[in-house]
Amino acid sequence: SFKDLIFQEDIHSYTLNGQNLTSATIYIQRFHSKFDGWNVAANMIKSLNKDKTTSKEFTTEYLIYRWKAQNEVSTTNGTRIHGFLEYNFPDFTEEPACRQEAGGIEFFRNLDPKYKVLFLELRMYHEEFGLAGTSDCILLNTETGKLIVVDHKSNQKNLLQFYKDKTLLFPFEGLFQTALNEYSLQLSLYKILLEQATSYEVEALWVIHLSDGDWTKLDYSKRDNQHSHKYKVDRVIPN
Repeated sequence: SFKDLIFQEDIHSYTLNGQNLTSATIYIQRFHSKFDGWNVAANMIKSLNKDKTTSKEFTTEYLIYRWKAQNEVSTTNGTRIHGFLEYNFPDFTEEPACRQEAGGIEFFRNLDPKYKVLFLELRMYHEEFGLAGTSDCILLNTETGKLIVVDHKSNQKNLLQFYKDKTLLFPFEGLFQTALNEYSLQLSLYKILLEQATSYEVEALWVIHLSDGDWTKLDYSKRDNQHSHKYKVDRVIPN
């Protein structure tokens, strides 16, 4: 269904019949406010310098630099982890280089036998809307004949965290601007791309958070409040 799509890994671009398509990750950015890093950092610096026990004061520039460096490391790690899972599935004979890669192995090895892995890194598009995206994994539920769209996330941040009650933008202003809510929009878009081009129905959208060597399927209803760093979740249902 998507054989005509061309993807350039180095610049993360999608092309169809000579026309550039908008990636899903870029498209959903229109639904959240731009991060005002400078003002956020400035406010945090005031608190850090007030409470610190060292003689040297922190600066806003330092915090911005640190965030940028951490983001670059996170992006590089995410690319490596996705590549490891794609190229080592299903045997996983190569030793994992980090606990997130080990968590990805555990996810696949502990899948219920009713789920069959159909695709890894499936690139999809919607020609009319000019959109494209890549799903990390597509599963088939052999009992229902329906599909599950899976996305692996390896970032270390709290996926349910939001800043000063900030919400997503129209038409999703009823949802807090959390990473999990943004991921739900991304996976909902993948569902549209998949269903408009095939005869299959998508029955579930899973965000798999690979953190500290654990894999957990994310869902608000099963959040373990006693251990807030754990997210026991089933699926993300689009709102």
